[in-house]
Amino acid sequence: MNGVIIKNTELMESDNKTSMTLKTLMDGERVEIVKPRVGLYYNPYLGVKTEDGVSGYIKQESIIELGSKYIMIELKSDVYISSSKDTRVLYTLKVTERFTITDVVVNDTEVWYQIKDSNGRPGYISSDNEFDLAREVVDQSGRGANLERIFNELANSGVRVGIEMLVISGIVMIVCIFLNRFRLLPFMVAIMGVIAIVFGIYKKKRY
Repeated sequence: MNGVIIKNTELMESDNKTSMTLKTLMDGERVEIVKPRVGLYYNPYLGVKTEDGVSGYIKQESIIELGSKYIMIELKSDVYISSSKDTRVLYTLKVTERFTITDVVVNDTEVWYQIKDSNGRPGYISSDNEFDLAREVVDQSGRGANLERIFNELANSGVRVGIEMLVISGIVMIVCIFLNRFRLLPFMVAIMGVIAIVFGIYKKKRY
C-alpha cells in the first residue's frame, strides 16, 4: 500500500518519540506503507519506506493511505469535478458516508484528495473537510470486521440495555430500602431487567 505525506513530518528510526530522526519527509512526498494499521490497539506511528529506500516510522496523522476507506465526519462535504472550489460540484458526501482516497493533489496553498464514493463516483474534496480512517480490526480467523460497526451494535443493544438496567436497578433498590422490603429486591430487579430489555429492543427497532 502506498501513501502520501500531507504535512511535514520526521521519519523516526523506531515507533516511539524518543528514537532517532532519520530524515524529514515533506508535503506531497510518496512512501510505501510496510507496516499498515492492523489490530484493535491504536499505535500513533506507521511503518513506511521512502522512494530512496529509507525505512522508518512516521506519525499516522501526517499521511493519507491511498486505497483505504475513510468516513466523513463533516455534516456534509461538496465533491468537485476538479481540485478547485471554482469548479462544478458533482455531489455531496454526508456525515458517516464512506469513500476511498485514490490520490492526493498538493498545490501551493492547499491539499485536495481524489476520491471515489461507495457507489464508485469519482471527484475531489478539499483537505478542509474532517474525516477519519474507517479503521478495521482483524479477528482470530483473519477476517476483517469494521470497528465502528461493532461499537455501534454494542451501543444499540447490550451496552445500552445494561446501562438502563443499572439505572432501573438503582431506582428499585432505593424503593426497597424506603419500603423496607429487601426480600422483594431480587424479584423486582428481575422484572425491571425484562422491562429494560423489551424497551431497548423497541427503541432499536424504532430508530
